[in-house]
Amino acid sequence: MKIPLLNSKKHSIVAIGNENSGYIYLKKLGYPTVGECEKIDPHEYQQLQGQVIIHDLARKIAEDRNISREEAMGLIFPSQQSSDIEVLGEENILFEYPQEMESLAKLKIPANQLKAIVATVMIQNRVAYPVRVKRSIDINGTGILVEELGFYVQDGDLIKIGDCIAESVRNHDIGETVLTVAPLSKPIQSNCIGFLYNLQTKQEETGSQDWTLEDTSSLDQELVEAIYDFYQREKAKEQEPGNEGKLPAGQENGQIKTTNPLIGEMSTGEFNPIESQIPDFQAGNNSYVNQPG
Repeated sequence: MKIPLLNSKKHSIVAIGNENSGYIYLKKLGYPTVGECEKIDPHEYQQLQGQVIIHDLARKIAEDRNISREEAMGLIFPSQQSSDIEVLGEENILFEYPQEMESLAKLKIPANQLKAIVATVMIQNRVAYPVRVKRSIDINGTGILVEELGFYVQDGDLIKIGDCIAESVRNHDIGETVLTVAPLSKPIQSNCIGFLYNLQTKQEETGSQDWTLEDTSSLDQELVEAIYDFYQREKAKEQEPGNEGKLPAGQENGQIKTTNPLIGEMSTGEFNPIESQIPDFQAGNNSYVNQPG
């Protein structure tokens, strides 16, 4: 049930990802919801507690060994230490601090695991369902040529493409390239993106509650990193980075590269921090964007 909020901010649908990882479309609210925080905050707090233990341990080692805090951190994380620090750490110094290490083992979760948890919650709550139109179609048209569908479109489903709402008149399987609809009330331009739409809420359909952490593990790690960065921007109430009015050349059809039927193709498995280069699409106005070429 929705409550009548006054002066509530309009949400937007933003593309997250890049040409290597593929794109996922998420609803941008400008803040994390209470429900999202309830799922994510305990994991972030747990990681924060682990970081506190690490810094306390580094301070203790520095005092006991009469070395700098940086050298002490090098002993805790041998892969980061210099050749000078290696001499200090020939024996495993961490065995001298069993209580701290036990506490750390209980509390600290890997950064990648936290990012996967955040990405899972974002997809469960905010993922939108894009359809990219390949060829323009006139008013009263009934067959829309689209990129391969990345999700099932059922008889009666609505797709909002710009100012036009197209109603599906049959069930469509994943991979189909022609969307059969009732006669269109308005023409549709080529190379634009529409989204599955709910006429009652007058918003794009979002969320996939059956998405799991295991599903997220099949995604490109670069994309998971991008979704995590998106969540951090929501917490900070920041705008999305991007080039106004433009999409990168060669955009994949607005679908995640993954094996999951919801969102399309196979993951590439890369892992590098990225930021989306795609602008927001204001929901309720134009929920599509023209692409170059």
